[in-house]
Amino acid sequence: MRITRIMKFCIFFVVIAVISTAVLSFVACKKVVDEPEPEQEDFIPEDPLSFRIKAITPGSYPVNTDSSLSASFAYSGSIANGVQGFYTNADREFYALVNTDMSLVHTLESTDELNVRDIANKDGISYAHDTLDVFIKTQDNKMYYSGNSSTSARMNTTRLGYYYYETHIRDLGFGERISEDSFQQEVSSTTEVKIDAGWAVNQMSQPIYDQGGVTFKAVDTYDPYCYITNLDTEGSESDYLEVTINSTGTTTSAELFISTTSGKGFNGEQRIGFAIKSNAKDNTYRLDLSGIKSQKEGIVGLRFDFGQTIGDSFTIKSIKLIGRKTSSLSYKLDKIFHFYSDKVHQEYRLIDNKKSSGVKEFDSFGVELKIPLQNVIEYKISYDGSGNPEYVAASVQYAGVIGFIIPNDGRTYSVTAESEGDFLVIRQSVAYNKRDLVIGSRIYNDESNSFDGIAEQARIERNPLTQISVESNKKTGTRYVKYDPLRGSYHFTLNGSEFNVAYKAKNEYFSSDITITNDTSEERSLYVWMNSRTGALEGAAVVDSQGILQPIQPQVCKNFSGEKEEPFYDPTDTGYGDSFVPLKIASGQTIEYTLHHIYQNWGVFPLKQISSIQFHISYYHLSTGVTESNCIAPYFVYGKDLWTLPDFRGCSGIMWTSQPQYNSIGRLRFVSFYKDSLYVKSEYTDSYIRSSGNTYADMDYNYISDCGSFKYSLRHLEFPQNDENRTYYTMDLQFLKDLKVEDVKNTFTLFSFDGRSENFDYVGYSNKNGEAVNKRTKKIDGSFELINIGNKAPYFTYYGLNNPNTGVMNFAYIMIDYDIVIGGKKWNGDFAFRNSFAGNLNYGELSLMEDTVSFKKGDHIVINFILLPWGNGTDTNDANVQAVRQDSVFNNLKLSAICGTEVKDTFLPGIKAHNNLAEFTVSGGRNRFTVRIDGMTSIAGIKIEEKVGSSWSPYVTNVEAYDGYQITYNEDGTYSYFFVFEMDDVGSARTFKVTAK
Repeated sequence: MRITRIMKFCIFFVVIAVISTAVLSFVACKKVVDEPEPEQEDFIPEDPLSFRIKAITPGSYPVNTDSSLSASFAYSGSIANGVQGFYTNADREFYALVNTDMSLVHTLESTDELNVRDIANKDGISYAHDTLDVFIKTQDNKMYYSGNSSTSARMNTTRLGYYYYETHIRDLGFGERISEDSFQQEVSSTTEVKIDAGWAVNQMSQPIYDQGGVTFKAVDTYDPYCYITNLDTEGSESDYLEVTINSTGTTTSAELFISTTSGKGFNGEQRIGFAIKSNAKDNTYRLDLSGIKSQKEGIVGLRFDFGQTIGDSFTIKSIKLIGRKTSSLSYKLDKIFHFYSDKVHQEYRLIDNKKSSGVKEFDSFGVELKIPLQNVIEYKISYDGSGNPEYVAASVQYAGVIGFIIPNDGRTYSVTAESEGDFLVIRQSVAYNKRDLVIGSRIYNDESNSFDGIAEQARIERNPLTQISVESNKKTGTRYVKYDPLRGSYHFTLNGSEFNVAYKAKNEYFSSDITITNDTSEERSLYVWMNSRTGALEGAAVVDSQGILQPIQPQVCKNFSGEKEEPFYDPTDTGYGDSFVPLKIASGQTIEYTLHHIYQNWGVFPLKQISSIQFHISYYHLSTGVTESNCIAPYFVYGKDLWTLPDFRGCSGIMWTSQPQYNSIGRLRFVSFYKDSLYVKSEYTDSYIRSSGNTYADMDYNYISDCGSFKYSLRHLEFPQNDENRTYYTMDLQFLKDLKVEDVKNTFTLFSFDGRSENFDYVGYSNKNGEAVNKRTKKIDGSFELINIGNKAPYFTYYGLNNPNTGVMNFAYIMIDYDIVIGGKKWNGDFAFRNSFAGNLNYGELSLMEDTVSFKKGDHIVINFILLPWGNGTDTNDANVQAVRQDSVFNNLKLSAICGTEVKDTFLPGIKAHNNLAEFTVSGGRNRFTVRIDGMTSIAGIKIEEKVGSSWSPYVTNVEAYDGYQITYNEDGTYSYFFVFEMDDVGSARTFKVTAK
């Protein structure tokens, strides 16, 4: 599997970050104007550390004259996958965003400043550290900063994809000072909660009380928690809960639920998630209660949800309820970074803690950019003819220009830039406004020491295009709203569909005819944001005014309403189905195109797509039409629990009566190992989407081990299949340094599965000779067996829930082939299957049947396999699994080129055309696949024919002239086309001829 340009920079950075916690390269502090930038080793380490994250290198696509949108599809190709977000170390203390121009690292956990730790140019050279702090200035001129919050920050990137990340930094309050001593000086009351009796549990061991606290252990992992009720805290005023916990095991996240005198009991609106450290040390967590209860409400119950793995242990040492004198914490902050591939906007939203009794009004609030004064060459505030600030910026030695472009949106802003002590402090602020507690601007940067660049972009930003019109039918109802200066995109709205209607309507597209004229003197790059209030949107497509499908892949993002994953920050949880399309328009040019929002079919076949979905943590969402097939949680589901694929569904079960969906399977996790009694996990680095639809879904998502010993990529590919939902995977694990692992077969895990909420009656697997074995599971707590499953298409499966109403499906892991090198030598040993039962759950884990192994730098483990949800709760044999093993391993799909050259790919059949003609035969496999035709030079579409007997007949995949296929534009100026075909149950050969129109 090839390593992308994004993977290279992220893997390099995170390796260094994990090994040393922070990268110890520094930005020069000595001010030497007009001297050349020194080499990195000459930098003077007087300033705080720099993360040295280099920007993503954009692609290079030629602009042709094939379409009025040629510049736009060359532009979209060059910036695709040009924005990424990742935690920078194993403890998730910092979160980094990077695009093609800059990087920004935000502190999440610290006893110091909880703000932007580092902001740097494309070469990783810092403009500033501990900056972009948000403040509230009260009417008595006191300054309160979110960086001084008494609670840690939390990241939630709610929209993510090809071109755009909407990243929220949440849970921050405001404080005057940051030291623990000053916090204690502000404490008005402390109430100790007695913890020596009265605890009850769910899926945890009975409490053990001793002088050190109260101890619980997880005995199941579906919903473990402990709780205490009947607390008497009527007389206490509590803004915070302070709990000290000593935890061991694998748990990295927890939730606190509180029950108050309001009488609601434990509920989703009164919960706080927090990171927990399982390091066998006493760790104190201070949790802000002000947003989930009234200060006057007494707390009558506490519930702690934790326990990732059976045996995880938690000793609660103390619980205190704390009241404070200050009233500044009557607001919480939603800090939003709109990161595009080639620009960044910042937005800050104050949320009134309506349950707090603090003073609501203030003088102003805003954001400040603080830069070491000795690094500043010059700074400037520019005003328009009416005296309104256009931009404020500083030229920073060795780094370049950084500043804010102020929106031209009618707000009353104050913009200042002045030296304060050792710093230049740039502030953008807005006066108190009861209705609108929002401020924002575009963060601009370049590597020059001239203000010409920001002046030009300020003029463009503050003068968006105005000659924009849209037409649609009554069903679609599209209208153009305005340019949104906070999000940085042109905002349109339209209607949409819900699951049940779309499933039946199939080819009902919600279409918008858009016309945009660039009447300015310069070429414009812009993003079109098409926003629907219906959360079922699956895909989108761009067609030009001639009715020709364009090689522009829209980014699709959605949210299902009613789940209320963020009850404080998004209490209404409005559904949406959004698409984002990048465009480039020449001066004086008018472009006309149609944007289709699609739900079920794209032509004859159901679409296959990747979108993002809003949750309490970042998610990718995949579906076949509106039927969900998979979700990928790249940062994992609940903290660092390694649960990667939630909501994994197949079509061979029983469809729900409420909507066209199927049950899911349990929890799936990838690589981990134990070494010296330490459980070593991995951290996500980046994603690379090859195809988000509409004929197939294909992406890599990538990790590095917490110890820095290896990295691995996971390729996830799906076709619009409608039987078993074969999900095709490649794991490519590369060792970066030597690593000795003892008892590999029991301590090293390549993949693991458990039923989450259900247990299975049967287990199946291959024996050493590759033959199928099926037997009843041993549902005895603590049972374990190590099984040699050989190396001849090894597999394992759990099935038979004996319950047609179960909430999960059966599951199988089927290996196709592998390439493993250990100690510099090719490995052809056997694979190990660990089959166990604990906490009322089956556990299946894949490893190598090896004892002590010394992996060497340069070794690798590459495995191609299928993850398979299948059947329903009443299956008593694994015939479905054996059928997929047959059609995907022993008689898998093969392409033979007749005219053209076969393009090798593990899963995606492909051929490079010769003189715009490709002829080929496919055989084997079963159900639906997508084929790729490379090397085409026409954008006008393709003619597909199939050989039937001795003659050629049209092969129709389309309903409209423009649908039923997919097109991409390549860096060599050629096009690739994709279409779906279907194989019968025995994989009979089919021969196709494809020519360019």
